[in-house]
Amino acid sequence: MLNFSALVVATALLLPSSLVTGFQPHRSITNTKWGALVNTMSTTTTLHYRNETSFGDDGDESMAAVGWGVAMKPRPPSVDVSAINHQHRYILMDYFDEMKTTVKCSTPHWIHTTKDGLLTCSPAEIIEKQINEVVFGSTTPMLVEDTPLIQFTEPQRTKFDFDWRYAFMRMVSSNQNNPDEYSWMLKRGESNSHPLRFQLIYIPPFTSLTKHIHASFEFNVPLLGALYERRGECLENGEGMVPAEMLQRNFEHTIGSPLNELSEVPTWDDLKLISGYLSERVQGLGGMQVNAEENVVNAGDCLMNPIGSYHEGYTKEEPCLMLAFGSNVHARL
Repeated sequence: MLNFSALVVATALLLPSSLVTGFQPHRSITNTKWGALVNTMSTTTTLHYRNETSFGDDGDESMAAVGWGVAMKPRPPSVDVSAINHQHRYILMDYFDEMKTTVKCSTPHWIHTTKDGLLTCSPAEIIEKQINEVVFGSTTPMLVEDTPLIQFTEPQRTKFDFDWRYAFMRMVSSNQNNPDEYSWMLKRGESNSHPLRFQLIYIPPFTSLTKHIHASFEFNVPLLGALYERRGECLENGEGMVPAEMLQRNFEHTIGSPLNELSEVPTWDDLKLISGYLSERVQGLGGMQVNAEENVVNAGDCLMNPIGSYHEGYTKEEPCLMLAFGSNVHARL
């Protein structure tokens, strides 16, 4: 089972002491079966955490008098994306205005095939390496020769990485549906038998993503713009979530299996094949519905999608540039 306190200590040892100070443990967690919907005003929010270092002196928790005592209302975990929004927003938005109205993704950075572990790789460096590919395309010479469109200073890079790890560990430690799954994720870079990757995703304005069920854990952070979503639920089993067992790879597709027919580094065709198998499995489920309540995930907010969760995402007037962490395997109804 994931030991959150030990992970926080381990992460802190990797970072300068000046960044560790200012973070305080939070004393209350509201658990539901849904994962984290990060709209602060949402009544279905699982986790609300924010670190004091990113957001000034407003404190870690808001208080409202209830009866004779004081009720602590946690805030959502957030990642400081001010370096991107203050220094790079306008030039990126100019490029986005010229891009076609199609979703664009960078080449995935698969965790299980690298020497870096999940808590030692740098999400900020991945952003720097992948942003030009999203904007210019994978075949342009600019990818090698030009300066990245997003560049962090060393303090900004360290701060971003710390915020990402802190929010990630806070969210995964809150969900007890699959507590052993998170330990496996940290050790192997896999979730529910699916390898995990970092990937930059550009979503144009007024774009709706297909409703889908998450076959693995996902953790997403918008860097620019906002992602809107509506959560769904499976009414058939009374738990709201599709069982994790229905969303695992077949044995012959499992990494490390002697019968594995697919690449160790998943290709786009591999992911489509597995998603197709999983989509066939869930077709018999009844009572899948999407709620009317809209949640907004603003730049720097964190969205956790647990295994078996169901939602639809979309953008409005502005595009969204998002750092995604997950398997990119989904079952569709």
